[in-house]
Amino acid sequence: MSRLHDVLIRDEWATSAACAPYDPELWWIEDPRDPGRQMALDICAECPVKRDCLQHALSAPEREGIWGGMMAHERKRLAVYRREAVA
Repeated sequence: MSRLHDVLIRDEWATSAACAPYDPELWWIEDPRDPGRQMALDICAECPVKRDCLQHALSAPEREGIWGGMMAHERKRLAVYRREAVA
């Protein structure tokens, strides 16, 4: 099972996640040209728990996959920005 599947089962907010009925592997596509990647991002864009998902990814930290509508490299940039803003 994937990390996303584990979170969907464990975390209460995840029961409302728009991604719950989909194959979790869809959120592990990193190639920007893969049409599945855009589908995953589109699903995330409409998700009612997008913020909770992103917060989970930033605090875990999740180093791979799409979480909260952000790719791993985008979350890394956001985390750096947050650290610099606090300093």
